[in-house]
Amino acid sequence: MDVSPVSTLRTPIDDGKHVVVSPVEKAVAYYPDEKICMPVADGIEVRQATSDVHPQLAPPKYADSELPERAYSPPFWKRHLLWILAGVVLLIILIGILVGLVVATHKGKSELSHKAVVTNNTRNSVASSGLFLKDGTTWNMHLFSQNETGGINLQVSLEGGGFQPSQKVPLTITPKMGSPLSATAEQDEDTGVVMINLFYLSGIHNITMSAITCASGSAKCNTISNCLLPTDVPANDNTGLTAVNVSNQKDWRVYYHDNKGFISQLQGNESGFNTGERIGGSGLNASSIAAVNVNSTTNNVNLFYVDSSSQNLYNMQFTDGAWTTPLPISASPFSTWNPLSGLGAAYSVGQDQLHVYFTGTDTSIYEYVGNNASQTTNTKWINQPSRQRIWANADYAGADVTALGWTDQVRFWQVSQGKMVQGALNNATWTETFVA
Repeated sequence: MDVSPVSTLRTPIDDGKHVVVSPVEKAVAYYPDEKICMPVADGIEVRQATSDVHPQLAPPKYADSELPERAYSPPFWKRHLLWILAGVVLLIILIGILVGLVVATHKGKSELSHKAVVTNNTRNSVASSGLFLKDGTTWNMHLFSQNETGGINLQVSLEGGGFQPSQKVPLTITPKMGSPLSATAEQDEDTGVVMINLFYLSGIHNITMSAITCASGSAKCNTISNCLLPTDVPANDNTGLTAVNVSNQKDWRVYYHDNKGFISQLQGNESGFNTGERIGGSGLNASSIAAVNVNSTTNNVNLFYVDSSSQNLYNMQFTDGAWTTPLPISASPFSTWNPLSGLGAAYSVGQDQLHVYFTGTDTSIYEYVGNNASQTTNTKWINQPSRQRIWANADYAGADVTALGWTDQVRFWQVSQGKMVQGALNNATWTETFVA
């Protein structure tokens, strides 16, 4: 019967102190010689074999000797700790250098691809408001601009023609430098006083409102209040800003980019404002917003903004108590389209046209015209101009622009050559002049 021998394999030294012998590979049965039976036939003599093996004695004092104690050997990581730490530090430095190179490369590519695209929220912000007085024939206009120190200037046109000299608007809440501006206007039924409401940003992203009154027929105006508009949906640090009123009354809608980039609305009247609600549409960070109330009585608001994904100009409309689905106003944008340009929008009721203006990457003014604008589903947009316009170029790409419209008239303004330039559409004829 075959018996497996005891395994002679040993485990590795365990921390240098103990030696462990593995168990036998297989259990082995032990059979003493006297227990083994052998058959004996007749005539066969069985003899007990004698052992020729002589016992061997251990060397003298062998049992009293001791194995020398093994020297302690620390683990690998302890023996090479300094090298390991040096390697980790070197790896961190290499990763930091690699991340820095990637960020710098990405930034360089971004600046290269957008070098001609400049946000309007840097300087020369402008805004305008206009209304017919209660006589139904006198058209008033109010033109705001931010100066180089951050202050706000106002110029008034009493009869839709030339403007009175600029006056500083006293404000108790300082505007943010480069803040977008927007304005609305209404006339008090009893006193005839014209109230202008200026909206701007203060601090980091506080939407601020100022009420300015002008006596009927006078260009002298006074600030009567200045307050912050609280929001539950905070504004983005680089938000656009635009406002309209309803029925030329103290009933306002203020539109802005919230902190997630979506278009949001504040709604208010003399009793106060709500704290904001998201109305949809994801706007491009630092882009502008423009709005115009096509029919103030029924509150038919057209809102224009730059979509964050396509970076095209989109339009959404509030009518019959709800917002329409945002849609691009042109399938083929201008080759000089600037997604970070200032935007100005106006409606001419006599032509039933919407006019949207922006400053191209070449510093020229461009226009989108929407026909059948009072209809919610049949507005047809065309790119204008198809030829070089006569008005002067802006001082820089992305310059802000503001616009107004009434009957068959349209006006737009922006800063050019350090002055306020006006483009004027009289029915079908364009002229250009500098505002006094």
